[in-house]
This record gives sequence, C-alpha cells and structure tokens, in this order.
Amino acid sequence: MPKNLRSTIVCLGAAIAGCALVPAVAAATRVEWSGSVSLKTPIGTVSCASTPSEPSWAEYTLTAAPMKLTATLTGASALRCETASYGEVEVSGTGYPWHLSISTRTRKGTLKGTKKLGLEVSLASLPGAKCLYETANATATLTGTDPPVITLNTVKVTRNKASFSLCPAGGSFGGSLTLP
Repeated sequence: MPKNLRSTIVCLGAAIAGCALVPAVAAATRVEWSGSVSLKTPIGTVSCASTPSEPSWAEYTLTAAPMKLTATLTGASALRCETASYGEVEVSGTGYPWHLSISTRTRKGTLKGTKKLGLEVSLASLPGAKCLYETANATATLTGTDPPVITLNTVKVTRNKASFSLCPAGGSFGGSLTLP
C-alpha cells in the first residue's frame, strides 16, 4: 500500500482535523476489503459478506482536506450470497463512479452515484434474470478507528423497470465496509 494512502486511511480512522497535512492519492487504488451488504425486500432479506476464500476488492481514489474526507469509488467486485427465496445470488454495484463525502468532525456523510446508486442482484438459478435497485443517495457513518469502518444506509430503494418481472418491488439497503 502506498505510504500516502496509508497515511490518509490512518487520518480517516482517527477522524482528526489535522487531515489537511496528508497528501491526496492522485491515482485510483485497488485494495481488498471486507464488509457486508443487506437488502431488505417485501419477500425477505438478501444478506452477503465477503469471505477470506473469495476476497472482495474495491477501486477508489481517496482525498483528505480539513474536516472532510472524500472518496470516488470507480468499481468493486460482486458478492455471492444465499437467499431463502431465490437461492444463490450475486450482488454488484452499478452507476459508478460513486462519490463518498464524510465530515471528520461529525463522522457522518453521504454516498451518491453519478446519477443514482444502483445494486444489481443476479439470480444464479435463472441466468440472465437480474433485479436492479436504485436510490438517490445513502447516509454514511464512520465508526471505529482500528480498523475504520464505514456504515451505509438508505431508507428506500426502488426497483428499476428494466428488472426481471418477478423481482421484489424494493425496500431498504444497509452495508458496512472495513477499510484496510
């Protein structure tokens, strides 16, 4: 991991005002991460987590300024999940790049997509069947410092009309990302 990225992440974890002294990362960085995703729908919850046997990755650019941390997520790997209703599914993000902004003072912020944040749920039992869910933004909260964890939540996600006809109508979304 580049030294300036490690410094930025330490700054993020500490959530201190002295972040202005930390240089920004100019190029996108690809790192493994651990985390979980939960999508609540009218017919049940899709819950997934990254596993050591199948590490997840994310590619992002991270910058720090006085009292603010920003990141641009340009891509991430899909998570494989088990559901009671549909069996194995794969959850991936859409609408990249995503933009995260967190105040280091309040430890709160927002995650927004270029147009909308999107989650695509692909059904393994029905190749080609995909459920696409969208929302305008998600709230972000920075918790923990060693390691730092970003928790994301949104009250409502809606099903995009291009989704498979049997996809649940929508629900809420929550997830967490543990930074390296």
